[in-house]
Amino acid sequence: MRDLMKELNNTIQSMNMSVRKIAKEINVSRTTISNGLDLKTGEMKFDVYEKLVHHIYKDPLKQIKMIRSFIEKCSTSMNVRKALSYSQVAGEYKVIESLIKRFSEKTKDEDLNKVQNDVRKYLSVYKLYNHRNMDKKRGQELLDIIYETRVSSDSECQALLNTLLMAAEYDKQRYSAMSSYAEAAEAYIAKMDNGYVKDCLRMQYLERIAYTQLHANEVNNCRATCHEIINSELNFTVVKATAYCCLGESYIFENPLMAEKYILKAVQCLEGISSPKGTQKYNSFKTTLAFLYIEFGFNLTNIDFECISDGDLAYYECLYGDKQNGYRIFERLKEKGLSAFQMYYLCRIENDTMMARKSLEEFEKTGSLIYAQLPKHILITEGVL
Repeated sequence: MRDLMKELNNTIQSMNMSVRKIAKEINVSRTTISNGLDLKTGEMKFDVYEKLVHHIYKDPLKQIKMIRSFIEKCSTSMNVRKALSYSQVAGEYKVIESLIKRFSEKTKDEDLNKVQNDVRKYLSVYKLYNHRNMDKKRGQELLDIIYETRVSSDSECQALLNTLLMAAEYDKQRYSAMSSYAEAAEAYIAKMDNGYVKDCLRMQYLERIAYTQLHANEVNNCRATCHEIINSELNFTVVKATAYCCLGESYIFENPLMAEKYILKAVQCLEGISSPKGTQKYNSFKTTLAFLYIEFGFNLTNIDFECISDGDLAYYECLYGDKQNGYRIFERLKEKGLSAFQMYYLCRIENDTMMARKSLEEFEKTGSLIYAQLPKHILITEGVL
């Protein structure tokens, strides 16, 4: 840690930057920064260090490298909690994995053992979160693991748990079921002391709320929530990327080109972090973009076929490619049970109003009123609604 502080201090001096001026610009006391750099009062607070790094280094990759270096060396309970919170909202899922491993391994070091005991309850929740982050477990599979895991009644742990439960219900396309978990998450966040961890959790909560508003077809409220996240001074890359994607989805029926602009911005945000490919969010953004292109028939050559779902691939094949292959995929999907989207894809391909009704019923049952417009439009056009 001393070498890292020395590197940061040397950079400040080499750039002829005044600690007093930096302190004023990032709204942190000069004494706090000076003591942290000299390790006079122990390890610098993670949130102070993060602000310093983003202020001093303009290269995003250098910022990431410096923050990772701090996290690798941090050793106080509070800094570990802040590092976990940061890593979740910044998309540093491998860093979460590394923290879980470092603070779970058996040790004879008494100081380390004390920190391990302090952070154990938080690690258990982030371990659950990383199942979804890394696209290993989703939906019911994730819910099963959550229900088998004992989670602390601590407000921070419960706020995390309820945002994760919202995500699992989202995976299952049970959008209306997210509301009760949203209320619980909000209540637990309100109980927490103001500070960095609370800010991180509030952003995660707002991210989930934006999607509940989207599926409830409350597009104006959804856009306001997305802009609140995007305009935040906090450097939460993944949450901001998600807000861009959600904002894009809110324009799908109103302005497809505007939708494309924001979803591409979401993908771009993720590509600025480490190893986005293979993560749940990256695949989700790419699938949403593919749906937009297929549904409205533009930029089809820009579809990333490595990331899209089987349903979207079948839809593409039937409309623009090998129709027989598309139907073969649909037959496989029927064996598992078609989703509301897949029912819509078939009803559009075959002009099947009965399938359109089933799709509409399924969308309404899950609480996705915005996407219920898809089969509803077909039924209205055919004069049966």
